[in-house]
Amino acid sequence: MGVGIEWKVGILRIGKDFHQYGDRYDFSCLVTRVNGTAYLEGGSSGGPAAIVAARKELRELFQREGIKEVVWTRIKNGQKRIERKKVE
Repeated sequence: MGVGIEWKVGILRIGKDFHQYGDRYDFSCLVTRVNGTAYLEGGSSGGPAAIVAARKELRELFQREGIKEVVWTRIKNGQKRIERKKVE
């Protein structure tokens, strides 16, 4: 008899001093995985600097995990829009 689990939900944390759970971080969000797409939800940060600074590391992480596209909702000036980014 075999047993396996396919993880579908996780928490993404980013920070210049973040290396493992328990370390300080500057950004976090919920990640829901559906096939090769990662949906980022509920982001919390003091600003976009942490995400911008970690672009290379995020791309490498998503590629290792087989993520082909990342989707999130952006709200700016009261306007809500869906953003999609291919992972290349």
